[in-house]
Amino acid sequence: MSHLKKSRINCIVGLVFSATLSSWPIALNAETQSEETFKLFDMSLQELLAVRVSVASNKARPVREQPGVVSLITEQQIIDSGARNLQQILKQVPGLWITGEVTSIKAMSFRGIATSESKALLMVDGVTQNDLAQGVILLGNHYAAANIKQVEIIRGSGSVIYGGQAALMVIKVTTKGSEQAGTQVQVSADFTKGNIHNNNYTISSGHKLDSGLSYSLSALIGHGDQANDTFTGVLGNSVALKDNSNTRPLRFNSGLSYQNLDMRFSYDNHEWQDRLGAGGLGLFFPDPGANAFTEFSAPGTTSVVNKAASAAYRWQVSDKFSLQPTLTYRHSSIKTEYPGRDSVNVSDTERLMFNGQGIYEWSDKQNLLMGLNAYVEKYQLKTDLPGLSALFDGDDKDKVEDYALYLQYEADSPWANLILGARYEDHSLVGDAFVPRLAATKTWDRFHLKLMYNEAFKVPQSVTFHTAKLSGSPITREERTTNSEIELGYQYSDSLMLQGNLFSSSVDDFVGWDPTSFTSIVVGDISTWGGEFMLQSRHPWGMLDMSYSFHQIDKNSIESIRVEADKNQTHGIANQKLTLNMTYRLADRASLNLNGTVLGSRYGIVGLNQPKKIDKEYEFNLFYRKTYDQWHFGVGLANLFDTSIEYLEPFNGSMAATPGLGRRLMVNFGRQL
Repeated sequence: MSHLKKSRINCIVGLVFSATLSSWPIALNAETQSEETFKLFDMSLQELLAVRVSVASNKARPVREQPGVVSLITEQQIIDSGARNLQQILKQVPGLWITGEVTSIKAMSFRGIATSESKALLMVDGVTQNDLAQGVILLGNHYAAANIKQVEIIRGSGSVIYGGQAALMVIKVTTKGSEQAGTQVQVSADFTKGNIHNNNYTISSGHKLDSGLSYSLSALIGHGDQANDTFTGVLGNSVALKDNSNTRPLRFNSGLSYQNLDMRFSYDNHEWQDRLGAGGLGLFFPDPGANAFTEFSAPGTTSVVNKAASAAYRWQVSDKFSLQPTLTYRHSSIKTEYPGRDSVNVSDTERLMFNGQGIYEWSDKQNLLMGLNAYVEKYQLKTDLPGLSALFDGDDKDKVEDYALYLQYEADSPWANLILGARYEDHSLVGDAFVPRLAATKTWDRFHLKLMYNEAFKVPQSVTFHTAKLSGSPITREERTTNSEIELGYQYSDSLMLQGNLFSSSVDDFVGWDPTSFTSIVVGDISTWGGEFMLQSRHPWGMLDMSYSFHQIDKNSIESIRVEADKNQTHGIANQKLTLNMTYRLADRASLNLNGTVLGSRYGIVGLNQPKKIDKEYEFNLFYRKTYDQWHFGVGLANLFDTSIEYLEPFNGSMAATPGLGRRLMVNFGRQL
């Protein structure tokens, strides 16, 4: 066992031991708490539909009254499924899928459009998680499912409230907090022949003290290979990913609240091995030696370290007006090294952001949300690469400023609930933008109807902006997105809910990867349309969720993602997707869950400029969970039928399909303290 693994295991053992001692006085009540928690998890459909969220609205409302196409994934669903991380949770979201990118990165697509280059926003406890340098959302075994309380998702634009990284969707993760009134520890791992994956050690603790102080703490330490099979590059070269794709997440997240003051602190070191580079060719750029564009001799290492601190104060100015100013500081550092290569890339980025948000309530039927957002970002790039050491107009440093004003008015009338919103933003790199938002929702008896129109924009990150300029294809304006949506839902009975939505999405001046210039530039326009249809059923015996989503290509002028053999598809993205999530409640506080996805056919790269049609792909998981006193145990089979899972690059580049994990044994156990 390596020194690194030993130190991490010793660290988590110490955390668990300390938590056990500190929580000993409440251990006698653990069985009662566990029983109450288990009962809470058996929510009826009526209780589920009554859960109030505020991801798209000014004030908390049930999901079917939210002015947007919204998904809610509860703690119950997460625990039952045996999911290890956020990536596995998101696979159940209609219209969303995981894509593969260079240097072993896992990213996303949504409604037929790749979300890379900061087109989707991820927040954890209100703090943005997108990489500051290029806006990337790093998935894989990164955000532990065991620490997540719920996930709220706007399946559509959210720029009016959330700004320029919310063009396609918003993912809002809430971790377990002080409501736990105790501590939970868990160890989980997936096993294949001779290997281990998603080996996570997690702790989550929270309390509300008599003094009025409340706190929460969650931590993740993990390791394990992302894949166990052989990767074959576009030139036919291959490499075994066993012992060449280890991911080592290390995350700490804490919250502290006293009266009206909320503070959060987090540390995240996401480190992974990469043997693939740009598809087995080596790095994109010439190396100082003679080994440019050749296979790596050993896996390289990328480490992305994010530190964040935020403070928010909830101020009730009057009976009608409340104000919440929030100050957030983030620091991001990225370091990439490859054996046998002299070049080392290090980038440091920091952002100081102020967001002042207030709500004025004329009555219980009318309110106005008002916000002011401003941030300053500073970049520094340290690299040996020719041409990039002075990336920022001849300097290795850059500073970006952004200022925004936004409004959102809500009114409940007898015939509909109306939303009118707008955002004005001025960015120092690409100038200003104005986007409106309109929505009308209506619920009556068992029906609900939503009509939404959103415009959104995406401002480029500084690194993207300057590398495009260096390539001779400068980005001179913001990327614009337009979404139109209609949703209809019907509660057929007290146990069955049916709903569906149709959408039309278009992105003008799409900023994406250009394989010719090896950088991200404005590559064209794309628009898609389609639908997403869901069934939710809750019974005393358990639950059943199913969904079907599809999209069609309306317009596509982007050569790098176009599939010549089928103009209705884009590279790496399936047009159809089915999901299933079913839990059966067994006797004696046990459950059995079956969940899975079926993807339609896709086109992937098997050689340079050689796309190949890949047949439909399906992945199903079976998981059994048992609670006994304050302990819980789980065992299951992931990828039950041992199918081939492939993560495809969403453009015609140099990256062949990255293999996922085959059938594996899932084991976890934990304790409520």
